[in-house]
Amino acid sequence: MVVSKELLYDKNGEVYGEPSDVEYDLIVKDGNIIMIEITSAIKRGDLSVIKKKKEFYEKNRNVKISRVIVVTPFIHDKYPGKLKAMGKDME
Repeated sequence: MVVSKELLYDKNGEVYGEPSDVEYDLIVKDGNIIMIEITSAIKRGDLSVIKKKKEFYEKNRNVKISRVIVVTPFIHDKYPGKLKAMGKDME
């Protein structure tokens, strides 16, 4: 198992809407790439950004991320169950 942190520059603003660095925490285990997102809180809009980050990485590294794991102590949403379901649908 390999754990790494990577930084990609998004010059066209594909992820955040403006040019910026995009940071990744990754685990490579048995040939599978797992993207880890650690945040103090998550809301619905964050899911689309996480999806864009995943797609940007896959496109720029020409690899497939097999799984995305979000670690957070707080779901900031009126319907936390819906947010969890939306996240599972993204798999």
